[in-house]
Amino acid sequence: MYDDLLKLIDDFNERYKEEQEKAPYNLCLLDLCGANENAHTKILVQLLKYKADEKYPFLESLLERWFRNINLRFDCRKIEITFNKDFIDGLIKDDQKAIIIENKIHYAQDQEKQIERYVKRVQEYGIEIKNIYVVYLTRYGDKKVSEDSCSEKLKKELGGFVESNYCYCILPWLKEDVLPNCKLKDDNLVSALKQYIDHLDGMFYQRSSNGMEENLKNWLNEKLGLQYGWTKDRYQKLLEIPEGMQRMNDIIEKIKQEPHESFRKITTGFWQDNFKEHFKITEDPIIYDCLYGKDPYMIIGLRKWNDDARMIHLEWKMIESDFFEKQSFLFCLHFEGKKENVESILKTLDEDDEFKRMVAETGMEFVDSSHYKTNISLDKEFAFMNNENRKEFLYATYKKYAPLLDYVYEKCEEVYKNE
Repeated sequence: MYDDLLKLIDDFNERYKEEQEKAPYNLCLLDLCGANENAHTKILVQLLKYKADEKYPFLESLLERWFRNINLRFDCRKIEITFNKDFIDGLIKDDQKAIIIENKIHYAQDQEKQIERYVKRVQEYGIEIKNIYVVYLTRYGDKKVSEDSCSEKLKKELGGFVESNYCYCILPWLKEDVLPNCKLKDDNLVSALKQYIDHLDGMFYQRSSNGMEENLKNWLNEKLGLQYGWTKDRYQKLLEIPEGMQRMNDIIEKIKQEPHESFRKITTGFWQDNFKEHFKITEDPIIYDCLYGKDPYMIIGLRKWNDDARMIHLEWKMIESDFFEKQSFLFCLHFEGKKENVESILKTLDEDDEFKRMVAETGMEFVDSSHYKTNISLDKEFAFMNNENRKEFLYATYKKYAPLLDYVYEKCEEVYKNE
């Protein structure tokens, strides 16, 4: 089945290119710059924040589409609409109720207990679970939330769980409720909306392009044998295509995680096998990581110096695409924890010539009250290295920076020895 599906996709892409050559020239900034799920969520959140006459008209109109049978309203004096707060894509809340928006327009895989974790976080704001609503926002409505992310039991406990999508809900909302109701003075908003609507029209093959969509539809009808009319078998095969694409996409997402998993295994292997060579403190290393998701990171250090009071460690900071698209990673010596504890060790280090020498030697720079940072260069994108080169790169990095962390921990012992 997958071979047939891949062949169909390849043929369709070739045909699409041919039709695109015949279509009128179109310039859309979002097409050029690209828009990941974060970008789509940012745009949506910004539109929902639009306020006029002490009301949020765009939010109200979208709530009517999402919750047709519920008169869901927020206190305009206390409403808060945020993007990526506590890793939640979009959050609308006041003192009594909240809506969690989880955006999957590009078919990102559900993370472990994802929506369950978001609901618990919102409950920490003092909002009862029966007043928490979840909108699972996909491209066409074909992607379903996993049982692990949001179980049937959890759905029943929520105020509501809504499956929405960009093609049949958000795009019509933008065209029918948002754009026509912008004020004359909002010319920048109107311009941005037209570009965004055009971007979504392109995504859903709705742009006016001299019959391009009709030609593609006729071509696909012929490939699927639908030009001879509908039969149950042909209809069933049509249904299997998006299902097969979804299953394939799930597998592709797992394949894409291989570089992240390799990064974790090599790092864990180095610090478990070699940390005694670099540290005088006899203690197991800690490695905290969140390598899957929008903003991957990894923390490396010793447990003794990583608690609520003092968190002193080496840390990788990336974005999800860095493994495939960049030839450098951000690497930090990071000081977190209680302000007085962080300040005491930073003051000691600031007066220490040996520490300054080591920092300069490693190429790190002091950038704010808690970070020394540098960019670690790779010969090629990490995902495209073989495992031997990956290991060589990471081991070389750790051997270079482990003595710096070791020295910091020695100074920590001196500073905190009287506690």
